[in-house]
Amino acid sequence: MAAVLEALRRRRGRRKTTTRQVIELAEQIVADTYGPHRVKLPARSSLYRLVKALADPAEPPGSAARTATGPARCGGPPAVLRPAERVHIATARLGLEAVGEDGGVVEVAVTAALDGASGCVLAAVLHPLQAQPVQLSVLLAEMAVPRPLRPGWPALLEQAYAGGPPGRLMSLPARIEAAAAHPAAVPETLVVDRSPAAVTSAVLAVCESLGVSLETVPPRAADARGGAARTLGVLAGLFARHAAAARPPAAVTEENEDTEEDGAYWSLLQLQDLLDEWITACWHHRPQEQLRHPLLPRASLAPQEMWEVLLGAAGNVPLPLGGQHYGELLPARRCALTESGIRLGGRRYDDACLDEHRGRGQRWEVHHHPYDLRQVFIRLPDGLLHAVPWTQGEHTLRPFDETVRRRTGSVLARRGAGAQPGSERASCFGEAGRVGDFMAVHGIVGDVVHDAGGTTPVAK
Repeated sequence: MAAVLEALRRRRGRRKTTTRQVIELAEQIVADTYGPHRVKLPARSSLYRLVKALADPAEPPGSAARTATGPARCGGPPAVLRPAERVHIATARLGLEAVGEDGGVVEVAVTAALDGASGCVLAAVLHPLQAQPVQLSVLLAEMAVPRPLRPGWPALLEQAYAGGPPGRLMSLPARIEAAAAHPAAVPETLVVDRSPAAVTSAVLAVCESLGVSLETVPPRAADARGGAARTLGVLAGLFARHAAAARPPAAVTEENEDTEEDGAYWSLLQLQDLLDEWITACWHHRPQEQLRHPLLPRASLAPQEMWEVLLGAAGNVPLPLGGQHYGELLPARRCALTESGIRLGGRRYDDACLDEHRGRGQRWEVHHHPYDLRQVFIRLPDGLLHAVPWTQGEHTLRPFDETVRRRTGSVLARRGAGAQPGSERASCFGEAGRVGDFMAVHGIVGDVVHDAGGTTPVAK
């Protein structure tokens, strides 16, 4: 028995260990300890029964062995039984390209908050792939405040429908009605990565005020975050196919040239609206393999169905926040209030509520969404945040504005492609080239030379 136990210990952690290998190793141990043929061994059938009786039930011979190195681990993350009990934050590459604000092409990623119990997507924010991580306060605002309660949301949705694709999954009234049933809650625990960018002092203050616990995942704890990452990867792949199918075919001009490029087509705001609609209409009603009850293993539920089941069984409702809290959770900065309004990110925001506060020479507290700049929120002397819309927010309602935007992007793309090093067009970007452009615009004929020091361009 001692030899069999020693043989099992030596074979532990191997990829595949058979009972015969354990018996042969035990016989070798007995021979090395007491000498060859000094101990009479029982029959092989008895040894087979002995190995079976002494082996670890979790790792019997003949099965794939567990890793023997390192301490023993517990059986994965704790079970979740209530909606919004544990919400996982994950990021995945979307596999799509969008048209940036400068007309260039940017790769897109999605950061989402996934409910661990129901699989519902409580928040999903699109952002450039190389950008900074999405702040947790932005995700809290997206998941804790229902869309119908957000200031100006119906008007923003109407604008998105006016400038979006012609074929929609849901009509505008159906979309507004479905948004009222979209899961929204203040999470009990947020599971985030262990990184300085994810958890800051401001985030800790917000979570403490809302009673949200933060749980950071160690880098090697794949079990705690692998499920959310895999689910978000599947979501990203399916949505990329939907966005590619929703893109209309490229138009052809009279000169028989394509007006659209083969690359990026949607802007980041348009992709965000498509994602919100697709999650509401498709993802939340798609049965998932992991949403099964142990006693009903052949019936998989959809996230929306599991959310309804758990709400009825948990005995409590995760209360979401009101519309006035949406702007409070967004990042804040100090901005000047001029006669023309607020300037932020190359946009101008203005509203009648700012009339009596203009030109005071002070900076005001302005809250904004980093990836949705269609409106900002300013704190006025009454202590409340007031929504201030983008002055050009209704551009999608103007005739042919979308066509103008796309043709402008094509012109910018051609200009960037033509500015190659060594070309005649690229030389005009130098200091002397700027003087040459000025002369050409104003009809001045002459040459551009440098002064004696060779530093200052002079027109003669």
